[in-house]
Amino acid sequence: MIVAAVILLGGLGAYLLLGNRQVAVPAVAGQSLVKAQELIAAAGLKVADTPKQESSDTVAQGLVIRTEPEQGTKQAKGTAVTLVASNGPASFPMPNVVGSAASAAVIALQQAGIVKFSLNRLYSNTVPAEQVISTNPDAGQPVTKASEVSVAVSVGPCPPLQCHIKFPPVLIDPNIRVTPEMLRPPSP
Repeated sequence: MIVAAVILLGGLGAYLLLGNRQVAVPAVAGQSLVKAQELIAAAGLKVADTPKQESSDTVAQGLVIRTEPEQGTKQAKGTAVTLVASNGPASFPMPNVVGSAASAAVIALQQAGIVKFSLNRLYSNTVPAEQVISTNPDAGQPVTKASEVSVAVSVGPCPPLQCHIKFPPVLIDPNIRVTPEMLRPPSP
């Protein structure tokens, strides 16, 4: 009986000593790096020396995306936790749509993931009607899916006495399929 009690107490003691050494990785996604480090240290875990960096379209630059190991997992006290921080949206080169038909340019920009752009109609004596004259930013410049892009589209040569007319920009809704007819300027 005494032996059984000693074994039971020894097992309980080991459980209490070793069981208390496991802690859950705290939820720090969306926190600043400083706040995340504080929460991890308060949980009895160690913060890895250098955070990892990843692009994110949904988490603002400088905030934590996730941890490695994942939040909620049990780890031994003192285990190093790596913070994965956002360095903002991924950038990519602005597609070259100059010289393209306006409808093809719209499709190319949407396929690249750019959803904020406007078409500005301008007279041009050198670029045929319905073709792209220029873009801002220029082709090859870094853009993100959230970048605002302006596309200048030719309405053809300037008719006499109408060169002073300015056309309002056409803002493109990413949920609408654009047709060439939608891009033509109104008849004078």
